[in-house]
Amino acid sequence: MGDKPVRHVVRTMENHGIVVVFAPFQSAAIDAYSTLGTKVPVVVLNPTKGDYYRQRFDAAHELGHLVMHADADPGHKVLEAQAHAFASEFLAPSACIQDELPRVMNGEGWMKLKELKEYWGISMQALLYRAKELGRLSEDAYRNAMVTVSRNGWRVKEPGRISSIEGPSLIPHAIELIEESDIPVEILREKSRVPQQYFEVITARHPILPLGA
Repeated sequence: MGDKPVRHVVRTMENHGIVVVFAPFQSAAIDAYSTLGTKVPVVVLNPTKGDYYRQRFDAAHELGHLVMHADADPGHKVLEAQAHAFASEFLAPSACIQDELPRVMNGEGWMKLKELKEYWGISMQALLYRAKELGRLSEDAYRNAMVTVSRNGWRVKEPGRISSIEGPSLIPHAIELIEESDIPVEILREKSRVPQQYFEVITARHPILPLGA
């Protein structure tokens, strides 16, 4: 994949045979989850996430589970830490980013962090943790930086240039091809035995949310 940023995480996963879909709004209690399924690996993303940078990390995290943790118990602390490490390295390889991460979180340090966020497509919080893990920030400097993050309300919503999230295209495009072949989508839905509401969710390019959500 070279040493450049992953421009579209979801598309990269789809191009390598992973089906990515959004979860129904009613079941969006966790960030994301994955399964090897019966024939193809599947990653399910939280439809309410609404954050480009964090959703990319969630997708990469689940890719880590698929690569390393087949049939593993969900929520295991060690496995979650490993998937986090995988996602960090996948999105921003240490060999490329280590020397770029700030050593001091002053005004210049925060500006540098925002630049790295936009270039690599990874949240400032993830970059701060990366800086600590790679020895660029001390434990005290990291904790102080996270205090600043909390004080600015960035734990919930960070500032960022990109507001739209990455959407899947593999299944939606397949549906379009089926329609072009004059096969009604309703026939496909009936044969799949998937309830109509859920069928609409998993074949959509964008998350389906209630009005006002």
